[in-house]
Amino acid sequence: MLHLIADKIISSAGDEYVFHPFGKYNEVFKEFNIAQSFIFLQHGVTKDDQTAWLNRYNMNFKGIVTAARREYESFLSLPYYYNPENIWLTGFPRFDRLYQDDQGKITIMPTWRKNLVSEMNFVSEMRGGKAGFKDTSYYRFYKNLLTDERLLEAAEKNNYQLCFLLHPAMRAYEDAFDGLKGVTIIKHAEYRRIYAESSLVVTDYSSAVFDFAYLRKPVVYCQFDKNSFYDNHLYRQGYFDYEKDGFGEVETTLEGIVNRIIEYINEDCKLKEKYLKRINSFFNVLDTNNCERVLKKILEI
Repeated sequence: MLHLIADKIISSAGDEYVFHPFGKYNEVFKEFNIAQSFIFLQHGVTKDDQTAWLNRYNMNFKGIVTAARREYESFLSLPYYYNPENIWLTGFPRFDRLYQDDQGKITIMPTWRKNLVSEMNFVSEMRGGKAGFKDTSYYRFYKNLLTDERLLEAAEKNNYQLCFLLHPAMRAYEDAFDGLKGVTIIKHAEYRRIYAESSLVVTDYSSAVFDFAYLRKPVVYCQFDKNSFYDNHLYRQGYFDYEKDGFGEVETTLEGIVNRIIEYINEDCKLKEKYLKRINSFFNVLDTNNCERVLKKILEI
């Protein structure tokens, strides 16, 4: 009932079940959506080509919130088919809630792989696992990384805590990493707290690290499957080039990523000037007034 009488639907999820929540009666109620305004807050900076999903003829958002100039421009230059008044360069509301509370944690948080999980179950809000996960290159790589003796020794010697967080879409495999010595497996994540307490974040292609970079903290990209990642995912690579635009080094081998993490450990996980400049130039603004700007845009509709 609340959905049917709403003038505006505002969400960080752009999935159909958010704005067509009527199950088998979707077709009956779809006509009500014509008069509604759907504002997409986004759940990550759109750095990749998401035109197949987020285009106007598929979603028809009234407003799409963006946080970076190049992100904003990509929505207008690529075939999303939106008008400038539909794309808002305001910053993400959740950025206002970021805070600093460094606890000496090094958090490894790779994104998900579409080919390793089943379709979303909208009742449980989870994707299921598939047989043979421990035989995949994904599992073997991260298992080897998390059990690397040199990395574990460097972390312990310098009082850093290694943490591992699977993407929510990969929750079915959390137990596969249980029992690793010297590593904390994070199973119930409050991302804002993770960003606050981490000194360094290691990811592969996740947009989650944009929040971390917003705090001006160092990132390292671990892309062991660089040549095949986009072949098995929902989107294509966009304007963001990790080598040229990323907020940290890009490593493609186990030895390379171990060496790079140890290097940051030995330097007290200090953000390098090169990457500080990239962070400052990427975001439109770095402040705590994002909610105010988004609210102003919503009220203009």
